[in-house]
Amino acid sequence: MDSENVLKGFFVFLLFLVFVPILIVFAEPDWSLNKTNFTDMTYTIDIVSLEFNVTWDTVSSLDTVLIEHNLTGVLQNYTVDNNVSAEYYYNWTGILSGGDYVWREYANDTSPAINLTDEFFFTVAKADSTIYLYVNESRANFQSGGGQNVNVTVVLQNTSSVDVEIRTNYSDGVDKQWDTGASPLENTSALPVAGMYYFNATFAGDENFTGSSESWIVAVSQSYLEVNLTFPSTESTTNVIQNYTFTVNASVMCMQGICGTVNGTVRYNDSGTDPDTTVSIAYGATPVFVDEQIPLAEKTCGVMSTGDECNLSWVFNATGTIGEDVRLGVIFNGTSAGVPQNHTDNATISIFGCVTDITTTWSGIDFGELLPNTVGNAASGNDGGLYNITVNPGSCNTDIYIKGTNITNETFGSYIPIINFSWSSTSNVYASSSAMQETYISLKPNVPQNTNVTTWYWLDVPPVYAGAYNGTIYVSGVISGDPAP
Repeated sequence: MDSENVLKGFFVFLLFLVFVPILIVFAEPDWSLNKTNFTDMTYTIDIVSLEFNVTWDTVSSLDTVLIEHNLTGVLQNYTVDNNVSAEYYYNWTGILSGGDYVWREYANDTSPAINLTDEFFFTVAKADSTIYLYVNESRANFQSGGGQNVNVTVVLQNTSSVDVEIRTNYSDGVDKQWDTGASPLENTSALPVAGMYYFNATFAGDENFTGSSESWIVAVSQSYLEVNLTFPSTESTTNVIQNYTFTVNASVMCMQGICGTVNGTVRYNDSGTDPDTTVSIAYGATPVFVDEQIPLAEKTCGVMSTGDECNLSWVFNATGTIGEDVRLGVIFNGTSAGVPQNHTDNATISIFGCVTDITTTWSGIDFGELLPNTVGNAASGNDGGLYNITVNPGSCNTDIYIKGTNITNETFGSYIPIINFSWSSTSNVYASSSAMQETYISLKPNVPQNTNVTTWYWLDVPPVYAGAYNGTIYVSGVISGDPAP
């Protein structure tokens, strides 16, 4: 064999060795339609059911369909395993907060090739919140007395256990937080400082509800004390006896709110024309002192609120010099914040020496027509208690005496002896009576001023001529302890 020809055949063989490349193309899954059972919605605390679906045209070759959404707050993928032919469904049940949401599906086939739908957006809008502010159970402006309790309650209608806030400019005019806490929020506080204040209920809002507020004005009136000196008179000078006792009376009423514990202190003018010094409780102090078993210059009415009234009384002894004038008054204070003290009008007393001053309420004693030879005939005014002897205000303690004359008939010259005329200062009982005398005898000793002494009278009629009989009764008073008149 020829070696040259063998080599040539080898090269011919190489010329027929050809490489042909093959290109394989994979098609993506195709989608054509998306559907949902909702549009944009407003937040509700109810559970909602949502349905999402996409039509995938290459259903025969699909391997996996997924959905991507942020309904739980985090963007995640979930398997879609429910379909009717080419429509692949995903159902979600839960509570959606207000906010923006996005979803889309994507699929891969057996190739595997992947395709994604567009992103689809929807919004859950915040619901409008409704907040109510109640002031003492009413949604209205409120008038309050100083120091009175005011109840402020905030209710968020849409939901409970959500923090709300009460704001106010109370007491200093500066807006501030009054209280905060879960709805319903209730606060009861005393408002002692007078002024016009707003109270505002506020809900700041959250991811589900818009914010809201409601305001009402609370007008706080200033509490005050209305005072009056009822005795001695504030319009004219009152005469009082040196070294004798007299009474000071004062009244107070709490107005427009809570006044707290109210005290009254009695004062006199030590260094000026008006009372400026607390009256002494030391026995014998001049020009006056509190003359009581347990002497107190300051006395209390206790706790007082709107409409409460109180009367305070002191017993004084006038120890100043005869002719001296003393100005008296009572100052009242309440312990509630902002309640101003108030002083009564002033009274003037004039100290004078002791005199007796008595009057009778009757000008005569009538027995009517009587039969001779009868006893114990009562005067016509006995049963009515008409025969009163009065020791007048400003008088010394007085010893009262009585005497009479024979009862005579001028026509016949006959008479009824005065001892047949009897009297009593203790009771309307004939057996308790004493015979009248022609000289003064004691009727009642040591009678103080402002005292009525009631007397009763009887007549024993002896055998005398019929006719009109008249006599005279004398009632006299002397300073207690002095000799009889």
